[in-house]
Amino acid sequence: MLTDAILDAARHRGDPFADAVVAAIFKDGDTPAVAKLLSTLMKDDQQQPAALPPQVEEYLAKTAMSLHRSPDSAATGEQIFAEHGPEILMLLCCYSLPSSYAAKKGVQVLHRTAYLAKRPNRRLFETAQFIVDV
Repeated sequence: MLTDAILDAARHRGDPFADAVVAAIFKDGDTPAVAKLLSTLMKDDQQQPAALPPQVEEYLAKTAMSLHRSPDSAATGEQIFAEHGPEILMLLCCYSLPSSYAAKKGVQVLHRTAYLAKRPNRRLFETAQFIVDV
Protein backbone atom coordinates (compact mmCIF):
# COMPACT_ATOMS: atom_id res chain seq x y z
CA MET A 1 0.00 0.00 0.00
CA LEU A 2 1.24 3.48 -0.83
CA THR A 3 1.26 5.46 2.39
CA ASP A 4 1.79 9.21 2.73
CA ALA A 5 5.30 8.52 4.05
CA ILE A 6 6.23 6.46 0.98
CA LEU A 7 4.78 9.06 -1.40
CA ASP A 8 6.44 11.95 0.46
CA ALA A 9 9.82 10.20 0.22
CA ALA A 10 9.30 9.63 -3.51
CA ARG A 11 8.47 13.31 -4.04
CA HIS A 12 11.90 14.26 -2.72
CA ARG A 13 13.90 11.52 -4.42
CA GLY A 14 13.85 13.00 -7.91
CA ASP A 15 15.94 11.81 -10.82
CA PRO A 16 19.55 13.00 -10.37
CA PHE A 17 20.51 12.10 -13.96
CA ALA A 18 17.55 13.96 -15.48
CA ASP A 19 18.04 16.86 -13.07
CA ALA A 20 21.68 17.14 -14.22
CA VAL A 21 20.59 17.32 -17.86
CA VAL A 22 18.13 20.13 -17.17
CA ALA A 23 20.71 21.94 -15.00
CA ALA A 24 23.27 21.73 -17.82
CA ILE A 25 20.81 23.25 -20.29
CA PHE A 26 20.01 26.05 -17.83
CA LYS A 27 23.72 26.57 -17.12
CA ASP A 28 24.31 27.15 -20.82
CA GLY A 29 21.81 29.98 -20.45
CA ASP A 30 19.50 28.46 -23.00
CA THR A 31 16.27 28.56 -21.01
CA PRO A 32 14.19 28.68 -24.21
CA ALA A 33 15.79 25.33 -25.12
CA VAL A 34 14.19 23.78 -22.04
CA ALA A 35 10.78 25.15 -22.99
CA LYS A 36 11.26 23.96 -26.57
CA LEU A 37 12.36 20.53 -25.33
CA LEU A 38 9.30 20.11 -23.12
CA SER A 39 7.02 21.32 -25.89
CA THR A 40 8.64 18.94 -28.38
CA LEU A 41 8.38 15.96 -26.05
CA MET A 42 4.71 16.72 -25.36
CA LYS A 43 3.70 17.22 -28.99
CA ASP A 44 5.95 14.84 -30.93
CA ASP A 45 4.83 11.24 -31.38
CA GLN A 46 8.26 10.05 -32.50
CA GLN A 47 10.13 7.85 -30.08
CA GLN A 48 12.99 10.36 -30.08
CA PRO A 49 12.31 13.75 -31.63
CA ALA A 50 14.94 15.28 -33.89
CA ALA A 51 17.08 18.30 -32.96
CA LEU A 52 17.39 17.71 -29.23
CA PRO A 53 20.21 19.25 -27.18
CA PRO A 54 23.19 16.84 -26.91
CA GLN A 55 22.65 16.38 -23.17
CA VAL A 56 19.09 15.21 -23.82
CA GLU A 57 20.16 12.83 -26.58
CA GLU A 58 22.73 11.33 -24.19
CA TYR A 59 20.08 11.01 -21.47
CA LEU A 60 17.65 9.27 -23.79
CA ALA A 61 20.36 6.92 -25.06
CA LYS A 62 21.42 5.94 -21.55
CA THR A 63 17.87 5.46 -20.27
CA ALA A 64 16.36 3.81 -23.35
CA MET A 65 16.56 0.30 -21.92
CA SER A 66 14.56 1.27 -18.83
CA LEU A 67 11.62 2.21 -21.07
CA HIS A 68 11.24 -1.21 -22.68
CA ARG A 69 8.42 -3.39 -21.45
CA SER A 70 7.43 -6.83 -22.56
CA PRO A 71 4.65 -7.12 -25.14
CA ASP A 72 2.72 -9.20 -22.62
CA SER A 73 2.66 -6.42 -20.02
CA ALA A 74 1.50 -3.93 -22.68
CA ALA A 75 -1.23 -6.34 -23.80
CA THR A 76 -2.36 -6.78 -20.20
CA GLY A 77 -2.57 -3.01 -19.72
CA GLU A 78 -4.48 -2.61 -22.98
CA GLN A 79 -6.95 -5.29 -21.93
CA ILE A 80 -7.53 -3.66 -18.54
CA PHE A 81 -8.11 -0.29 -20.18
CA ALA A 82 -10.39 -1.80 -22.82
CA GLU A 83 -12.52 -3.30 -20.05
CA HIS A 84 -12.40 -0.42 -17.58
CA GLY A 85 -11.42 2.69 -19.59
CA PRO A 86 -14.71 4.58 -19.18
CA GLU A 87 -14.70 3.95 -15.43
CA ILE A 88 -11.05 5.00 -15.18
CA LEU A 89 -11.74 8.26 -17.01
CA MET A 90 -14.90 8.91 -14.97
CA LEU A 91 -13.00 8.42 -11.71
CA LEU A 92 -10.26 10.70 -12.98
CA CYS A 93 -12.67 13.48 -13.92
CA CYS A 94 -15.13 13.13 -11.05
CA TYR A 95 -12.86 12.16 -8.17
CA SER A 96 -9.09 12.23 -8.67
CA LEU A 97 -8.73 15.66 -10.25
CA PRO A 98 -11.20 17.41 -7.91
CA SER A 99 -9.53 15.68 -4.98
CA SER A 100 -6.13 16.95 -6.15
CA TYR A 101 -7.54 20.43 -6.57
CA ALA A 102 -8.54 20.38 -2.91
CA ALA A 103 -5.28 18.82 -1.66
CA LYS A 104 -2.45 20.97 -0.40
CA LYS A 105 0.23 19.33 -2.55
CA GLY A 106 -1.80 18.76 -5.70
CA VAL A 107 -3.18 22.25 -5.92
CA GLN A 108 0.31 23.79 -5.92
CA VAL A 109 0.99 22.31 -9.36
CA LEU A 110 -2.35 23.53 -10.66
CA HIS A 111 -1.74 26.99 -9.24
CA ARG A 112 1.74 27.27 -10.75
CA THR A 113 0.59 26.24 -14.21
CA ALA A 114 -2.53 28.46 -13.90
CA TYR A 115 -4.47 25.78 -15.80
CA LEU A 116 -7.13 25.52 -13.14
CA ALA A 117 -7.81 29.26 -13.05
CA LYS A 118 -7.34 30.14 -16.72
CA ARG A 119 -7.89 26.93 -18.69
CA PRO A 120 -9.75 24.29 -16.66
CA ASN A 121 -11.15 22.52 -19.75
CA ARG A 122 -7.69 22.26 -21.28
CA ARG A 123 -6.33 20.83 -18.02
CA LEU A 124 -9.08 18.23 -17.92
CA PHE A 125 -8.73 17.26 -21.58
CA GLU A 126 -4.93 17.04 -21.44
CA THR A 127 -5.05 14.85 -18.37
CA ALA A 128 -7.67 12.58 -19.94
CA GLN A 129 -5.62 12.41 -23.14
CA PHE A 130 -2.56 11.46 -21.11
CA ILE A 131 -4.43 8.55 -19.55
CA VAL A 132 -5.70 7.35 -22.94
CA ASP A 133 -2.19 7.65 -24.46
CA VAL A 134 -0.61 5.69 -21.64
